[in-house]
Amino acid sequence: MHRLRLFAAPLLVLPVLALQGCSGTGPAGSARPGGSASAASTGAPGSSATPSATATYACVPIAGMGNGDRLAYLLNLKTSKPDSGSGFFLSESGPFLDAHPSRRPCEAVPVRVTHFRVDLVGVPQGGPAPTAAPTVPTLPTRRATPRGLDFSYTYVPLAAVTVNVGPDNGTAAGGASPKPTGCSGTLSVASIGEEITVQDLPDELDFTTGGRLSGYAKVHLAAARALDAIFIPPPDVATC
Repeated sequence: MHRLRLFAAPLLVLPVLALQGCSGTGPAGSARPGGSASAASTGAPGSSATPSATATYACVPIAGMGNGDRLAYLLNLKTSKPDSGSGFFLSESGPFLDAHPSRRPCEAVPVRVTHFRVDLVGVPQGGPAPTAAPTVPTLPTRRATPRGLDFSYTYVPLAAVTVNVGPDNGTAAGGASPKPTGCSGTLSVASIGEEITVQDLPDELDFTTGGRLSGYAKVHLAAARALDAIFIPPPDVATC
């Protein structure tokens, strides 16, 4: 309001103001919004300068993001180690964050982890599928096991939990996959947005574990809201 009144003053006072500005004792030396950093630093004690529009962040703000932005952030996240893959992935221990220091989230990112039991039934290769009608669709696989069998299997929903990923690197608590038992494996999916359902799951899985460094296999889902998915087969597929 003070500056508005100053501009509205009669033109007669302008030469006086100009003289004061030349002498260095007038209002020409006052700090203004958008002024230099040296002018802003002379403000009252305890005052904070307005961040510059070109300021950079030591982390990525997450709080104001929608589901689509959070999904894109995690899908495109760079890892802390050069050329070592994505900075976010799912393991049997749960969602894991390994973000580059310049791309770490300022706040935790909520991620949904949905677990399914995969019940396997072995049939002779080329033979008929089980006649019992399952409660969820039976999805045959075309991958042969070492015993020369094909498998039909059904998905059974187990649980869906929301875990907080970040802001520090490491495994998110509460998202570990249930351990497979007997002739049942486990499929776990990390996602953001609407819940993953049986209809989103693949119609072919790899039941073999030979040659893997870990006990699980990566699984691709066509659902755009899926971040990552893994399948842990039963301990001994050949006996199923």
